[in-house]
Amino acid sequence: MKNKAVSYLDSKLDATQWELLHKVAGEAYAYAETVYKSAEGQAKLEQALDYATEQLSRNGIEVTPAEIRAAIEQVYLKYKKQL
Repeated sequence: MKNKAVSYLDSKLDATQWELLHKVAGEAYAYAETVYKSAEGQAKLEQALDYATEQLSRNGIEVTPAEIRAAIEQVYLKYKKQL
């Protein structure tokens, strides 16, 4: 499933948009972890999704919530590997 999502996004976004999606996903994850420390996982994810959706929309990048979620989850998994 992850590979399918990456392939789909590769065909949909140019390199600059792809980079921005992952930058915003990282910011969204950090924002949710910092501002919503006491929230549970799903609540943090919702806040991260809201943040990322707003930021991407401001930059004219239209992706689905599932695509944004996949990018945020990818950031989360990278973070967990570093621990």
